[in-house]
Parts: sequence; structure tokens; C-alpha cells
Amino acid sequence: VAPAAIQSTTATLVATPNSVVAGQTMLLTATVKGSGNKNPTGQLTFLMEGNIVVTVPLNASGVGTLSFPPRHIGTLTWTASYSGDASSNASVSPAVKVTVNAAAESTTTTLVATPNPVAAGQALALTATVAGKSGTTPAGTVNFLNGAALVGTGALNASGVATLSTASLAAGTYSLTAQHVGNANSLTSTSPAVSVTVNGKAE
Repeated sequence: VAPAAIQSTTATLVATPNSVVAGQTMLLTATVKGSGNKNPTGQLTFLMEGNIVVTVPLNASGVGTLSFPPRHIGTLTWTASYSGDASSNASVSPAVKVTVNAAAESTTTTLVATPNPVAAGQALALTATVAGKSGTTPAGTVNFLNGAALVGTGALNASGVATLSTASLAAGTYSLTAQHVGNANSLTSTSPAVSVTVNGKAE
């Protein structure tokens, strides 16, 4: 009796999602298919940058999975290596690249209004300062708000400061805040409210 032919195999790897924040769990799914009518069995090894992370058994469908929370910032190259069995040759998947981004950090926003009080029709200078938790300087936009109403916006400069000059407030008392919109690298934050008094014009 002639020995059973050994089938060739093809391994594929999919990462979901393929762009994550550091510490976010991604799912790696490797599938091994044989050239014949047998589903490959045996062991599958997941490798990150050529280093073994874990070895798992293939299920009855020729699939092995790994849930993994990468913490290294940058682009990581993953492969899946099938070791073969008595009737199936070994194979290695094409490389899959996963981008790991830094987690957005919390921010603190403060607001200063000058002069305060201010006369109606006189320019009121609003200055917002946004600082990252680790001492970084966030970028992006600040919304200046009167309650929930938008007074105006300002872009943060290299020092994390945004300014707005307005003379549109009528006589009265206002509760103003500055809200950092946030972005991929920094979380949104809102300043404590600043009470501003606008006095009526002298007759």
C-alpha cells in the first residue's frame, strides 16, 4: 500500500482591528487550509516581530485564535506559523502589520477672563490654557462657552494656550467656560466656570 500523500498547506492571518490603542485587545485569527480533502490539525504559533508569543491548537476547522493587548507603541509585524501534522506540511502566513497608538491622556483646562468686570462694548480677552497629565502640551481647538452657547473658538498654540477676544456680550452676568475639544492624543476637558460681569455703558 502506497503511503498517503502529504498535502501542502496555506496559512493566513487576520488582525482585528489592525490599528489599536496601547493596551486595547485585538483578535488575531489564523486559518490553515490543506491542498487535499483533510483539515490540517496540530499546533499553530503566533509570532510578533519574529518572537514567539503563544502556541495554540488548531480547531476542527483549521483555525487558531489569540486575543492580545499590545503595549509597544509603533508598527508591529505578526505572523502565524503552522507546524504541520502527519498528513500536512508546515506553512507560515504572510506578515500582517498592526499599528499600536499611544493612549490619549487626560487634560486639564483653565480659563482667565480680563478685564472682569468689563463694560458693554469693551473687548473681553478670554485665555484658555490646556495641559496634559504627563506634562505634554496638547494641540487642537478650544471652544469658549457661555453656558451651553458657543461664544467662539481658538486654536491652541505651541504653549497650549488659546485666546479669544469678544465684545459681543450685553450687560449682565455670565458663566463662561473653556472646553478643550480633544483629539487622538488628548482627552477633552472643561475648565471651571468663570463668572464675568458686563456693566452697561455709561449714559
